[in-house]
Amino acid sequence: MIKKLFASLLVAMFAVLVMAATVLAEEAEELVVEDNVTRIHYSMAVRGAIRNLPALTGMDDAISDLEEMRTSLQNWREHRRRDDRSTPEELMELDRQIGDIGAQISRMRISQEMLRTSTEFFMRDSMTSIANTNLDIQLMEAGLAHERVILQNARLRLNAGLISESAYNIAQLEVQQMESELAAARVSLVTEQQNLNRNLQRSITGNYYVAVEKELMPLPANLNDHVRRNAHRQPNVRQRDITVNRARASLREVFYAFGTPERAEQERTYNQAQRERTETLRATETAIRNQYNSLQALLHQNASLEIDLQRANERLEVTRLNHQAGLATLFNIQEAELAILRIEIALERNMNNYWHMQFILENPFLLVN
Repeated sequence: MIKKLFASLLVAMFAVLVMAATVLAEEAEELVVEDNVTRIHYSMAVRGAIRNLPALTGMDDAISDLEEMRTSLQNWREHRRRDDRSTPEELMELDRQIGDIGAQISRMRISQEMLRTSTEFFMRDSMTSIANTNLDIQLMEAGLAHERVILQNARLRLNAGLISESAYNIAQLEVQQMESELAAARVSLVTEQQNLNRNLQRSITGNYYVAVEKELMPLPANLNDHVRRNAHRQPNVRQRDITVNRARASLREVFYAFGTPERAEQERTYNQAQRERTETLRATETAIRNQYNSLQALLHQNASLEIDLQRANERLEVTRLNHQAGLATLFNIQEAELAILRIEIALERNMNNYWHMQFILENPFLLVN
């Protein structure tokens, strides 16, 4: 017996070592350092974010304890069933306890699912904020370079007596304001990077980049069908379903006890569970519809920006032709190029936001309190 136990322990230890080696091998493949930035694949980032969450591990332990308790009750119930001295009431009470434990295990597993999804959501939120802040910095740097050219021209015009000193000061203040905004954006970027590091459960001082192909999904062709298919599958609704089912089972146990306080109490519990389930389902359906409308508005905005981009490119081409004819300056070309950059960055920001928001469309419980 001892030899068998020892052999089992060796097998278990070997399995753990193999699993650990596999994880380390995956991390070695996924981690790529380029220009002092550690590149992490998205799937690995998600695994890292949820790997050591105290709430998840705590629920794992609680679920394990509950499963042992349920097994013991099931064994005891089977033992009592075979005993001629057992009563139907005793077996029914054991069934109730087993059912309650099963429902508690199911609710906790759904809570774990919600926690994993929420963790991925916060990671995506940090990734999107970093990407958008980088875009803001890119645009601010281009705008600041343009404003410095304006300031330089203003200085020349001031020295030539063509503008007043107050007009020059206005141009100077504009540059100073943009410099301050750019510095604030860079500080904000560091803060967002630290938030991402916390989500990834990595060193807060490290510089990490999560590599992902941002696949943008088309909106559902029929919103009502999408709501019907997905709302009741959400984990918050499924948790309510479990509560309703347990309340229904408890009500059945006192089905023939008309007029008793126990029957009245079970009816109130069941009705309350049904109301809460209906409210949660409606809130989830509303969240889906609101998110769908937000995504649709974003697509309409992008369609408008695409038209603006086409016109801005046409204006740039005209400006270049005018410059060749001596009718425009390099400064005019720079202005036209900056206008194009603004639109391109607005389009990219919208696509970043769409990628983030489509995750909420598939997981609308994230918006429901």
